[in-house]
Amino acid sequence: MGRHSSDVSRAPRKLSRSISYLTLTAPRGRSTSYRTCVGVLVVLTCTASATLNAQRSDTVPARLVLGRGETAALTIPDTVLRGHAFTVRVTAFAGGCIREAGGSRVSIHGLVADVTPLNVRRVVGNFCHLDRILLPQTISLRFDRAGLGRIRFHGTANELDSGAQPRWVVIERTVVVR
Repeated sequence: MGRHSSDVSRAPRKLSRSISYLTLTAPRGRSTSYRTCVGVLVVLTCTASATLNAQRSDTVPARLVLGRGETAALTIPDTVLRGHAFTVRVTAFAGGCIREAGGSRVSIHGLVADVTPLNVRRVVGNFCHLDRILLPQTISLRFDRAGLGRIRFHGTANELDSGAQPRWVVIERTVVVR
């Protein structure tokens, strides 16, 4: 059976009356009201919560193409050795709420590598800067077979303004695997 609403509404008053009689003794013999301690704890909790809400963050695919047709800088060796790790460098476009690189997702099947560079989008309040920056990332790959390797970079394309909707893009490059 559920509680009657008047029983529930009286519970906080009963609790607050009993809390007001509790005291804590400080190390120097001073007594402090429990209500004051709880009040300080509530303020600290609310402040921490506001800080966490002010900085929402998530990981998003890197911006590889700007709306004007500019493409991210992709640095890839011409030839690599089979079974040996090599690095590629992606310098993606960022700015606004995106201020740091966030790693990458890599999937290799035979001679095809799918690479998705990631960035961290962090929203502070409801405001993002209107600047443009470049975020470089170095990514390690390895092909275990000889032949012509394909590296497909997956990311987004859009302008830096907040109203532009991103769309998926794939930029493909090749490397000779010996």
